[in-house]
Amino acid sequence: MSRLLPTLLLLALLPCNSALAHGGQFRPPRGAPRAPTPPGLPAQPTAPAQTGKVQHTWTVWWSYSQFQYLDYRRMQRERAGPITGSEGKQDADKWRDELRARLIPVLRKAITDKDREVRTAAAVALGKLQVRAAIPDLERMLRLDKLQEGREAALLGLMYMREPQLRATFEREVRRKAGKLRVRGFALFGIGRLGDDQSIAYLQSFFDRKDKQAKAILPSSSGEKREFRVACLAAMLM
Repeated sequence: MSRLLPTLLLLALLPCNSALAHGGQFRPPRGAPRAPTPPGLPAQPTAPAQTGKVQHTWTVWWSYSQFQYLDYRRMQRERAGPITGSEGKQDADKWRDELRARLIPVLRKAITDKDREVRTAAAVALGKLQVRAAIPDLERMLRLDKLQEGREAALLGLMYMREPQLRATFEREVRRKAGKLRVRGFALFGIGRLGDDQSIAYLQSFFDRKDKQAKAILPSSSGEKREFRVACLAAMLM
């Protein structure tokens, strides 16, 4: 837990859209073809010769695959054709909606995958896409996932929703004194992301020595109590 303080401060200072999903190294299947370059984008560079001792980490894979993901807005315009009046904009929006319609069911299924890397990344992605229909799925993952990493990912996904109805869920996790301090910290972030007066008042209550209800929730040890309050400050910055 000694590493929680700098981690929380770093998360608070980073833009929310820069948070990364949980994930490890990317190793494509041997001999798997690369995806074609979308129309209108630069051709992908040729990958160097590989040996059995060389593994594709995420960085290496991204270096040779990034062009199929970059400049999404330009691809959207080209798919929609010349934008004239409202009709062209509707076509572009339609394409985006089509992508969401195809992607969201895959992500909702992926959060039950046996591979922790798959389900944690899917949980964060659902939150970033603000798929509110997936809130019950993420809450179930928060309750039932056996891995702390899975519960953290579920909380992150819920945090990105910025949905007032989740206040009770976040506060329940904050009150769980037997839970990991890091998980309770993510729940505090979720409350901070709601961004209303009620949330700020709740976070400030943990600095009020006269608030007996808030004091009962604080960790017992002085070190963890300090880190809990740092998490409150980081949440207020959000």
